[in-house]
Amino acid sequence: RFCVLTSEALVYYATQEDSIQGREARGLIVLDEVQAFRETANGFELKIEDIPHSIKLGMVSNDDKKKWVNSFRHVLGPGLGSDFMDMQSTYENTGDDKEC
Repeated sequence: RFCVLTSEALVYYATQEDSIQGREARGLIVLDEVQAFRETANGFELKIEDIPHSIKLGMVSNDDKKKWVNSFRHVLGPGLGSDFMDMQSTYENTGDDKEC
């Protein structure tokens, strides 16, 4: 998948080419529905309102991960406060996490 972060949503496409060509996105996560963000060893995970599991996204490189975390900090940090990197206080991990 290829993801694009905007100020309002994380939009994902089947491929980067689909995004470049303006093809319809496969889906999106509205940032107002993100309740928590946490960096993981290979990427990060998001806790979304009304979804019982977290959504995990993996990065190709550590540099990519740093760029994504900084971008999410810019768009989510002010609204999430301490929940930006503290997912355990927001929900109990059930072991039923899904990867994006």
